Parts: sequence; C-alpha cells; structure tokens
Amino acid sequence: MDMNTDSQQQSVVAAAAVQIPHVSNPLGISEGNQPAAQVLAVNEQHQQLFVGASDGGVHVVDVPHLLAGAAGAAGPNIPQQSATAAIRSLSGHAAGVLGLDYSAATQQLASGSEDGTVRIWDCTTLQCINTISPCNEVVVPQDQPLQQLRCVMSKPVTCLKFDQGGRWLLAGNGNGSLTLWNCTLNAPAKHKGTSKSTPQALLLTPSTVYMAGTDKRLYRYTFLLEDAKTFQIGAESAYGMALDAETGMLAVCGSKGCIDLLSPIGATLGVIRPPSSVLIN
Repeated sequence: MDMNTDSQQQSVVAAAAVQIPHVSNPLGISEGNQPAAQVLAVNEQHQQLFVGASDGGVHVVDVPHLLAGAAGAAGPNIPQQSATAAIRSLSGHAAGVLGLDYSAATQQLASGSEDGTVRIWDCTTLQCINTISPCNEVVVPQDQPLQQLRCVMSKPVTCLKFDQGGRWLLAGNGNGSLTLWNCTLNAPAKHKGTSKSTPQALLLTPSTVYMAGTDKRLYRYTFLLEDAKTFQIGAESAYGMALDAETGMLAVCGSKGCIDLLSPIGATLGVIRPPSSVLIN
C-alpha cells in the first residue's frame, strides 16, 4: 500500500550558530577552508555537544554557555569571544573524524578517524587516555607519536559504538571489517570481516550487534560477532540506525532519504521515502 500524506510544515529557527575552529594537525596539514562538522554525539547529563571535524578536531560544546551567548546577541550568530568560551577543542587525530560515541557510564568519548585510529577521551579532564588501531587490533602507545602516524596507512575507522556499560567498543573499518574491543582489558576481543560492505552505522544491544553500510543489507550478529544474518533494506547506503527500546523496532536511514522500519527479527515493516510517501507491506 502506498500512502501520500501532506503534513503541516513547521519552521525551525536556529537558537545559536557558531563556527568550529581549526585544530593543530600532527602532520602539519591545513585544509585551508573552514573545517566541516562531520559527526555528532551528545552528553545529555552535562548538556555537552561533541563535534568531530574534517581536520581531525574533536570539539566539546557547552550548550548552556553557547545559548547564553546567543541570548545576549541580536541573532543566532554569537560573538567570537562567547563562542571561544563555549567550545573546548581537542587535537591528536591526523585526519578527519568519522565516528563519535559517548559513554555516560564511564564518562568517556570515543573518536574514530580517517587516520585509522580510535582515541578515547576522559570527558572529566578532556585528556586522551588511550589510542587504538582497530584494523590492526593493537594499542598505539601514547608516547610514540611516530607509531601513531604510521596508522594513517591503515584503513579508516568509519563508525563506532559503545555498549550501554562502556565496557565494550565496536568499531567499523574501511576494509569492511568490525573490531570488538574490550575496554576493561584494553585488548581486542573479536575481529570479523563483513563481506564487501563498509560499515557506516552500528547499534549494540546486550545480546545483538546490528551493522549497515554501503550495500542494501542490514547485518545482525550475536554480541561476539557470530551467527551473521542479513536482511534486505531499501537504502543503497546506510548512514544511521535507531532502536525503540519498548517495541524493539529498528529504523535505518540512508541515501536518497530512505528510512527502513524493521521488526526485532529483521522483517520489513515499512519503508519511508521522500517527499512523504510511506510504503507499508
């Protein structure tokens, strides 16, 4: 059944607008242009917004501070002095940041980069406390910057996700593999190839891992990446996933504005396509 509905359009007004700054790059490479904000994560408890940028920067935005600066300005574009006070910038990645996830349980932020590394940041001190290379399944010593730069030759980290307790971190790699990292032991637990699909969206539950990427499939594994099952989805390239904890329904968004709605066992419940058509089985 194909249903077309007209919904009332509501305008969205920016409460605050700010440009993220450049950060120093270990390779000494400058983009020249304003860095792009490529990925976001949120710390709801402390009202912080984390921004991963195309120049390798990770930025921590104090949202109340930002809004306070906007309130004192004539419009959403706040004065540079207020913007600087609202943003803390973290450097260390040698290339753009493609993945971010925050663990409320451990108050740690993970950032995955095109430089082939994942950095773990302590959000109470804003210090990098660990660097790993998921594709190579190794810890990269903090005091050996040259070894960290060698990771640039590895495949990029395309996405990542903590489990609810912050004890496990799952990373998707540009060679089509997944790496499950034991954060307690600081060691790899499992490394698994995922055929020809490059992971771009991950979701973890206590018993299940979901992955979608650059093919029209949703991959479902046990938590330790065993017993792979695949399901067809409408998006040719998936960019994000969300799970409704109450119903178990899964939403996968992707290219051309496509959103797939699936049951907990992977059955397609519906496909939403723009402008406002809903296809229901």
